[in-house]
Amino acid sequence: PYCMIDHALGFAVAALLLSGSRRARPGRWLFAGAGVAALLAFGQVLQPRPLTRLDVSPAGDFDRATAAGRELGIHDGRLRLQVAAEPRFGPETSRAVVALMLDYACPHCRRVHRLCRTLAERSGDLLAVALPTPLGAACNRHIPHTEERFRESCELARISLAVFVAAPARWPDFDQWLFDPAQPRSAAQAREQASAILGKALAAALGDERVERMLQRNVGAFGAIPAPDPAARRLPVIWSPGRTPIVGPVESAGAFVDWLNRPAGSAGPKTATTPSNP
Repeated sequence: PYCMIDHALGFAVAALLLSGSRRARPGRWLFAGAGVAALLAFGQVLQPRPLTRLDVSPAGDFDRATAAGRELGIHDGRLRLQVAAEPRFGPETSRAVVALMLDYACPHCRRVHRLCRTLAERSGDLLAVALPTPLGAACNRHIPHTEERFRESCELARISLAVFVAAPARWPDFDQWLFDPAQPRSAAQAREQASAILGKALAAALGDERVERMLQRNVGAFGAIPAPDPAARRLPVIWSPGRTPIVGPVESAGAFVDWLNRPAGSAGPKTATTPSNP
């Protein structure tokens, strides 16, 4: 959007300069050039952005069954997740699995969440583990300053994790409720909805040490992602054991599914179904 605004301003300035110049003789070549430029801009809008990979080795990743249940290892195996102890949606027996670093106020996170929800529901073969990771400096030490849109991100993440800790079976619906509208829910709205689910137990859940422990674990994993400029770290980050993780916008459902279906190490291919309208 910023580049397109820049292009539009450039055209406007050129038009003003030409209209104020006595020597200007706009002819067919000027109009032809403007037409070609417009076609180029239109083509850029239609062309989906390719997936951006993180420079993180998946060599140490794993997805295995243990006595405690399914265990995932991502970030070269350094971040270990017991699936049964994490917020998640989709069948736990799914062959395809992703771990999503998301912020409830992040627009690109909203699209990725919707895409994964659709895949999980339509294919029945995708498990998504949620790792709420706020882009707010109040709880994320790797964020130098908080953008206004992420001002309530820390509180939204804590409320989400509190609902999971107190009522795991109710969390998937609450998580979807948070991501449903085009604009982020406010912290006040989230607290009211969580209170309707948990009642008086909400205060105790928010004070549960597990909430802060999970939040800071996610923040730590976010900060451990290599970045030339730490301030440039962004969300969403999508992990899948044995695959190079994806960061940033996912504009093509087909490209995402291709990435997910690619064999991971010796685990063989994992399947998912491309939604028609993600």
